[in-house]
Amino acid sequence: MINLKKTQESIVLITSAKKPNVIGTGFPFYREQNYTYLLTCAHVVEDMGGDENILVNNIPVEVIAVGNIKGFDLAVLRVKEYLPVPILRLMILDGEEERSCQIKIPGYFLWGENKALRRKTIKGIMMVEVDGERAFQIIENLPEEVAIGKLKIDKGELKSGYSGAPVIDLETGFVVAVTTHKDDKEGKFGTAISIEALEKIWREMPTEVSQEIIREPLEISEDLSVEETPVEPLEISENLSVEETPVEPVETSDDLPVEEIPVEPVENSDDLPVEEIPVEPVETSENLPAEETPVEPVEISENLSVEETEVKPLETSENLSAEEIIALKQLDIPNNSPAQQITPPFDVIKVNRKGEEISRRSHKAPFFTEDLGNGVILEMIYIPGGTFMMGSPENEERRRDNESPQHKVTLQPFYMSKYPITQNQYQAIMEKNPSFFQGGKRPVESVSWYDATEFCQKLSQKTRKNYRLPSESQWEYACRAGTTTPFHFGETITTDLVNYNRNYTYADVPKGKYRQQTTDVGSFPPNAFGLYDMHGNVWEWCADDWHNNYEGAPSDGSAWLKKELTGVGKLWQKLTGGNVESTVLRGSSWSAYPNHCRSAYRINYDRRNSLYSDVGFRVVCDGGRTL
Repeated sequence: MINLKKTQESIVLITSAKKPNVIGTGFPFYREQNYTYLLTCAHVVEDMGGDENILVNNIPVEVIAVGNIKGFDLAVLRVKEYLPVPILRLMILDGEEERSCQIKIPGYFLWGENKALRRKTIKGIMMVEVDGERAFQIIENLPEEVAIGKLKIDKGELKSGYSGAPVIDLETGFVVAVTTHKDDKEGKFGTAISIEALEKIWREMPTEVSQEIIREPLEISEDLSVEETPVEPLEISENLSVEETPVEPVETSDDLPVEEIPVEPVENSDDLPVEEIPVEPVETSENLPAEETPVEPVEISENLSVEETEVKPLETSENLSAEEIIALKQLDIPNNSPAQQITPPFDVIKVNRKGEEISRRSHKAPFFTEDLGNGVILEMIYIPGGTFMMGSPENEERRRDNESPQHKVTLQPFYMSKYPITQNQYQAIMEKNPSFFQGGKRPVESVSWYDATEFCQKLSQKTRKNYRLPSESQWEYACRAGTTTPFHFGETITTDLVNYNRNYTYADVPKGKYRQQTTDVGSFPPNAFGLYDMHGNVWEWCADDWHNNYEGAPSDGSAWLKKELTGVGKLWQKLTGGNVESTVLRGSSWSAYPNHCRSAYRINYDRRNSLYSDVGFRVVCDGGRTL
């Protein structure tokens, strides 16, 4: 979920406390509690005069790991501060095949006689294999090797300050290498070292860091086991500009929290014994005395004997799945509910690990509408109350620790928008449309958490109902709709079911169609509640503050909010006009790989005011806390 147009904001300036006019570039790739971890080159550390003289945005740093400048020319730095710059994701390329990647490199340099500090993004290609042989950088006297990339710059030129700058693959948006040096005087050719060198220099890399690194997947074949099935990165637009801009110092604060990028799981009624699933009892002949038992005549075909007549078994809670039970409960509408309309029938689809359809059932859902004016309608689906297990089970493929521990959550009924808020709906309430991918029926995107919250406030004023962003538990409960599988579709997803990055797969599904943009809402099948686009298309803002796991999470379906900031943190909040805490996003997007589309997956952005072309929202009514 990297905004390629804003990658310059992700780099940091490395300077020396003793040597003037000596600079390098670095970038953050991980956060942990009050620490920010950065990558640069080993020779940049040396050029600054050693560990004790290195400054990042004028802040002293600690050198965690450093390689050989003649070999694995990488260094890991750690700043004991919250650096308010976006995290860049790392990816290790599969180097067994010839590669030529379209890339961009943002970096710092000194310009002119006055040595004015400038920042510029250059573009070109990186060749991972040259003349039919993979290019390796070999450490002297060590039997180890790591791929290097040969850089050819088409727009701009490499300068000395670019040492340590990220090499960003335009296809995925991930950092695939780190710039080490230029190979010619003009700066049109250079060298970069693969991210795999990080594993060579940082032998004691924490598991949490290692899990954040994307390993480029291999083609899935029948010979691969599940454990060998590859992991997947994001793919984003190539609309990039090359700009020179004066650099302003980056503000930091000791009290600003550090967020990690997490993922959350969902708990479904499949995990609960039938007696724990809140379901209205079904009256059957077993519950009635014989004289009260209603008997319906059986239609017998003229061509069939009584023995040959097909009789369908009576559906009771004993022969219905938990998902079917919760769908039936959805139709038990309270008398005072505004949702007195019923949708036309829609199909609920299930697939196996190969993405093959294994079942299809017809459902209906109660709903009500809001007239937003000019023919624009907002449909709100009734979501019945119930109890589910939130989070992912430990055996779920590619789960993450921030989806733990699984815990029971009981929710009251609420209403959720049938689709992500569309551009027409946003325009009707906010009188503007900030979306990058224009289209009235497409989801609105490029909206911040504050924009989404303001939309809810204005919608509440217009309708005199209580609208807000969903809590994280409301979102997951609504997404699962009674399922306990990784996706509400079952064990996997396909591009016929979800709009995501088709270059990567989950389970045993072949690659499909990559659309590289948002699609009209409702273009893909819904879940059992009648909600569309809960997987993919756009990430969706939730009301909750970010937490690294579910320890201490509420069990009543409310938004999980942190305590009010104090001291410098409170001052920063006032200056920035909002809460510096990051918040939760769910559902994944058109640019993300399928693992991120799991019902339990959760992620956070650096700030609530972030704007991305793959982030939107949907709303709930009469649910959650007032923010």
